[in-house]
Amino acid sequence: MDLPTRSGPPAVEPHPAGCHLCGSTTGPLLPDPIAEQGQLICSRGCQTAPTTDAAAKDTRKGESTLSSDVLDLLAAIRDATGLPLPSTADADEIAWRNLMHRRLIDLHAVLSVSLSPEYVARLDPAELAADLRARTAAAPVTYTLWQPAALTAAEVDACTVCRRPFDPADTRWDGAARHRDTTYCRACVNRCHDTEIADHRCPICARGDR
Repeated sequence: MDLPTRSGPPAVEPHPAGCHLCGSTTGPLLPDPIAEQGQLICSRGCQTAPTTDAAAKDTRKGESTLSSDVLDLLAAIRDATGLPLPSTADADEIAWRNLMHRRLIDLHAVLSVSLSPEYVARLDPAELAADLRARTAAAPVTYTLWQPAALTAAEVDACTVCRRPFDPADTRWDGAARHRDTTYCRACVNRCHDTEIADHRCPICARGDR
């Protein structure tokens, strides 16, 4: 009776003695820590040189490598979801939420159908943009927009943080004179000691909480 023999691990195919990315054998070569065992990579060049898209390399700063149809589609998405702020009335805030919800549903429907396996092969950005713009036009803004409160004559001549009237003669570093062409007095600006901290809450930056 023949006993089954224990087979060893499968033989490992040797990798070519060169960089597995560019094929260079000039070296120096090092093991690639994120590739299969035994694969090598250039210690210079492939490992350190950033990859640059050819189209992006030939594009001047401020220009896009995307087609005009794709840019128009992105603009249509921006216009569909960029609703203006409503007034503080409850009815307007509810209308804003309902309209945003409808716009997002329309956007999801357009993109879901277009990216489905049946249609993605013949995806047309211009057609998508036109469809989305038509849906956006069919759901216009009907609520009252937010408007900043009009300032009285007294408020125009007072600091918007501490509400003290400006005193042009009080030009001390913590005085009541207007700071340059801002709506703040010199004293309130002086109390802002943390302008280099991203989330600081000084009297100037926290004025909206008052």
